Amino acid sequence: MEALFRMLGIWFADSRDKAPPFNGIFKTLGLLISFEQLEAGFFQLEHTESRRTEVLQTLENLIDLDRCTTKELERLHGRLIWFNSFCFGRTLNMLIRYLSGFAHTASRMIAVDGLLLRTLKDLKDQPATVKPVQVHRDINKTRIILTDGSFEPSSLNPAAVGAVLVSPSGVVTEFFGEWVHKQIVDQLLVASDHPMLVVHC
Repeated sequence: MEALFRMLGIWFADSRDKAPPFNGIFKTLGLLISFEQLEAGFFQLEHTESRRTEVLQTLENLIDLDRCTTKELERLHGRLIWFNSFCFGRTLNMLIRYLSGFAHTASRMIAVDGLLLRTLKDLKDQPATVKPVQVHRDINKTRIILTDGSFEPSSLNPAAVGAVLVSPSGVVTEFFGEWVHKQIVDQLLVASDHPMLVVHC
């Protein structure tokens, strides 16, 4: 594949963290992907230990505060949305909705007590209970939407989003790819030096 990419003039990461050695288990974007059970008809997705630890540490820091900013809650909400996308837990989903309500209040500061404190404490118990997601052969009966976003500050058009719809037979039926407008990118850069672009379908 590397030789083919080079022949076609495609730029890709060929060293450091984005180019790990070929293996049955590998990490990418905070996920651990295992193909060790592929002969049994499935592979597994789960969060890395460092990603779990990061979420737990953020929750513990907020629990110890008397007051926090709604921006801190919004940042935590974004991390948990990504975390929850590979968990599918009803309890976690409900708690994230509670957190979203607090993150979008009109006040800039909010007291860490009552329902907010209980929500944060309950959220703290969730990462340890999350089990790996198993992707089975039954996925052949499912339509799959693959989404991605990119941000390369040095590029002429630094941000882009896209998605591909794949039919149960493995045929790409629809797709799109678009640059993100500069005005939106500028707004995202106010909150982060490297915003994560997520496509919601």
